[in-house]
Amino acid sequence: MSKVTKTLSGSCYYRFGSVKKMLFILLCAFMSQPLWAQTEISTVDQLKSIMDNPEGSYKLVADLSLSEDWVPLGTTDDPFTGTFDGNGHIIKGLKFSDETANNVGFIGVAQNATIKNVGFEDVYFIGRADVGAIIGKATASTIEGCYTTGYIQGYDHVGGVVGGTYPTDPEGNGKSMIFNCFSTAEVVSVSYQCGGILGLAADVEIHNVYFAGVCSTPNSNTGGIVSLIYKASEVYGDDANIISNSVVVSPYLKGGTITRRILANRGDNDKGMPYKLMNNYALQNMLING
Repeated sequence: MSKVTKTLSGSCYYRFGSVKKMLFILLCAFMSQPLWAQTEISTVDQLKSIMDNPEGSYKLVADLSLSEDWVPLGTTDDPFTGTFDGNGHIIKGLKFSDETANNVGFIGVAQNATIKNVGFEDVYFIGRADVGAIIGKATASTIEGCYTTGYIQGYDHVGGVVGGTYPTDPEGNGKSMIFNCFSTAEVVSVSYQCGGILGLAADVEIHNVYFAGVCSTPNSNTGGIVSLIYKASEVYGDDANIISNSVVVSPYLKGGTITRRILANRGDNDKGMPYKLMNNYALQNMLING
């Protein structure tokens, strides 16, 4: 019987066969949840209106299920810069399909934003570049205590949680963080860069996550956690990109060039980009390009 030989040190993940909602509750129990100046969200219409105040702080107070198509919140010119606290609730049935659209997800573009304590179930997202269930394109943003299920597809920079993370400026000055999250989604890139958690990585730390879905692309890199590190700002030195205490329990990963269980490609120059991998594990008999 295949098994993960070591659990995630310092996290609340102990048994991967547990019901995901129970795991989600345990994750949320460890999160601090400030309550001041928050706008409560209890309807789909209120959820859609978040971009009326993209700098606001929002708290979900009910599970929501959508039947109509979703329009990703935030654009390059007008990113979401606030806080969204799911408060342990679930958003179900987000769907968007446009193969020409970049920055696709619950949040299209996020900058200095926080998304936490929320589950995204049965998402169906199809876009072009920077496609992820929670955030398409993230800069200096935090995703914590979240999970995703469903189907995510793009042409490039596709991830089960975030499509791509980007530095704020040439000097760095802002890292993205993804921690205490998991995904069981099917993640597909029809061309380049497919990651179970994150497609394209720049100035990001990923801690205490796991991926139990499937991930594939025909022409490029596939990674169980991250596909490609493309940027590492000098200000962070060797700590520019970090993946730690994470596990991949996928049945298979498929890639066109490089396929690896945790990080597929560290960069496209001779030395690669600075990165650290610490205390990460994967199934021994996982099919690679199987």
